[in-house]
Amino acid sequence: MSGYTLSGSTCIKCPPQCATCNFATALAKTTCTACDAGYILSDGLCVACATNCKSCSAKGSGKCDPNECKSGFKLKDDFTACEACPDGCSFCTSLTTCVVGQCDAGYVMKSDGTCKKCPVGCAVCTLSTDGNTATCVSGKCQQHYVQDAQRNCKPCPQGCISCYLDETTVKCAINGCTAKFGLDSTDASCAGRLIVHNT
Repeated sequence: MSGYTLSGSTCIKCPPQCATCNFATALAKTTCTACDAGYILSDGLCVACATNCKSCSAKGSGKCDPNECKSGFKLKDDFTACEACPDGCSFCTSLTTCVVGQCDAGYVMKSDGTCKKCPVGCAVCTLSTDGNTATCVSGKCQQHYVQDAQRNCKPCPQGCISCYLDETTVKCAINGCTAKFGLDSTDASCAGRLIVHNT
């Protein structure tokens, strides 16, 4: 089992951040043999890489190897830190510029290399010609939302997972309520339902 080692017939927990370890009976000491991601082995212990780094096996503790920062972070030139990319960016070339095509879901790339958040409830959006206004693509609302004629995404009512727009009112679809709710046919909303458990 990962995170434990066997000493005779006893399982001994490895030190923190050790993926695997050995127990030296003569020394009554547990030493790490492999580390969790973001740590490097040093004299039988697992020492942290730079924050938000996945691996530092080449550069050593407190640093980060090239291309090993977590998604949304960029490596400093001196390898000592992974710094946050601009908001909504998975991979950046600088702390202000996102790589083309690397905006997170629910964001759209602007001409200046930054990522603009799509309107609430929208999964995919486009920018206006001036690059300042994001508009949801037709049919691209997130789950549990419905789109109106102006392409705004409206949330489904509470307890509803599938809804539709009746002129200006969002209503829950038949069989659209979650298991804890039942459809109220008078206003197409999901009403709380008492669940009885047999004991």
